[in-house]
Amino acid sequence: MKIKFLAKGTAPNSYDISGRIINGIDVSLFPARATFTGNEETQAAGIYGMQWVDGVLHVSLGQMTKAYQFPVYSHDWEEGNWIDATDYDRSKCYVKATNPQAVALLDGDQAEYFRDNDGKWSVRMTETEEQEPVV
Repeated sequence: MKIKFLAKGTAPNSYDISGRIINGIDVSLFPARATFTGNEETQAAGIYGMQWVDGVLHVSLGQMTKAYQFPVYSHDWEEGNWIDATDYDRSKCYVKATNPQAVALLDGDQAEYFRDNDGKWSVRMTETEEQEPVV
């Protein structure tokens, strides 16, 4: 099973994935060539889409995001790449910032993805040690 994450305002903080069960929903029951419509139960579990591709079930999940936490003040995000469900790490941000300034700062290790106390992912400047003033 493959999973990817979509940037959402509301989604679970993390996912319990055991085989083909995601947050208590058995996704193996989704038949090939069916159209995913979802319901309150799948939405509460953070499941936003399912499809079969070349015999492999692909499931779209949500990851909560909010505005970046530095002067770019953007909240532009894009979905992550497909990963194997067994590789899921609840402490990792899978969605991607898209603002060019934020991307440049992330690529230059001047910014980082972080999960705030509210469970939402954002981008912030990396902390640096302040130097002692020269006397």
